[in-house]
Amino acid sequence: MKWDTSTVIAVCALLFSLLSPLLTAIIQNVGESRRQKRESQQKAELLNQQFYLQHRAEVIERYIRATGAALRLQTKENVTEYGMAMGEIYLYVPKELWPKLDKMDKSIDLYNSDTPSELFAEICKDLASLEPRSPDYGLNMLVKNKKTKNVKAQ
Repeated sequence: MKWDTSTVIAVCALLFSLLSPLLTAIIQNVGESRRQKRESQQKAELLNQQFYLQHRAEVIERYIRATGAALRLQTKENVTEYGMAMGEIYLYVPKELWPKLDKMDKSIDLYNSDTPSELFAEICKDLASLEPRSPDYGLNMLVKNKKTKNVKAQ
């Protein structure tokens, strides 16, 4: 067989026509797998953020409930529940609230009934201002976190 120009062009065209669908499929599969991976990462991130927000709200509510019970009646169960809630609340509230929480803890430990109800009301208001169950809070947190991550990535 003679390999003149027209034969070479014909063979190349045949090879390209056979390889083209294969290469297209490979490229599409790689792109699809990257997209699926990115989507699953975003979904996992969203689930983590939703879990954090829900757990944060539960911790704040548990603290308020346990503190109120310990202020009303200092039984062993109430004080134990309060102690567990007290240990966890620091993870989810701003540091600015820590001195008030410490003061409340001392009042409960000393069973000082003078200031706790006023301080408790103040702490409840501060915690409510964090809007732990606000539907917009979760959305705002997600948007804020995405902006922070985009800035860090750049």
